Amino acid sequence: MPYTTVTSGDYITSAWANANVRDQVVTPFSTSGNRTTAITSPVAGMLSTLTTNTSTEGVYEYLSSNQWRAPWNLPWGVIALDTMTTNQSTTSTSFADVTGFVTASFTPVARRYYRISVSFLAFALANPAISVNEFQVVSTASSAVVLGPISQQLATTDYQTVSAVSYYANTATAATTYKVQFHTSASQTMAIAGATQAAVLIVEDMGPSGAPS
Repeated sequence: MPYTTVTSGDYITSAWANANVRDQVVTPFSTSGNRTTAITSPVAGMLSTLTTNTSTEGVYEYLSSNQWRAPWNLPWGVIALDTMTTNQSTTSTSFADVTGFVTASFTPVARRYYRISVSFLAFALANPAISVNEFQVVSTASSAVVLGPISQQLATTDYQTVSAVSYYANTATAATTYKVQFHTSASQTMAIAGATQAAVLIVEDMGPSGAPS
């Protein structure tokens, strides 16, 4: 279907109206490439959809700087998600990565609210009876701590579900990976258990924190 601009003298038929009025209220395209070819000068507020994935991708709104995205004033939902079902552990007494633990990678959009959620099962393995453990979520794009440090006291062999949530308004647009880091008390081992309960890290878009940039 062509993308048509009405000019003086055009003859209007039912077939033309169906294709160029009805279907251009939300213009359908088979691919994003076809949309770019057809709409060479989009303006903010235009709507489109991709017919190959309408059930999952829905309607796109043209924002600015050649950005076709879900309508700006709506939450965009889950942006990145990672789960782990293999037990891991750490003896580090300073914050450090744990091999194989959950990470979430995506490219953020400026002026959007993001929610970072992490949940996992943890337990202490060594004496003394109380082990002080902390975790945090960091961003590799800026080395910034986006969630934490959060302290958790674990008695030996005491299983606890650990979870936390953080919100922030994004200003950067560089690709980033969020990852969880841990540290534990001296001479202690904290196990991050996933065999019976998956560890989960989720990044969700909660909606706009300002106008599109």
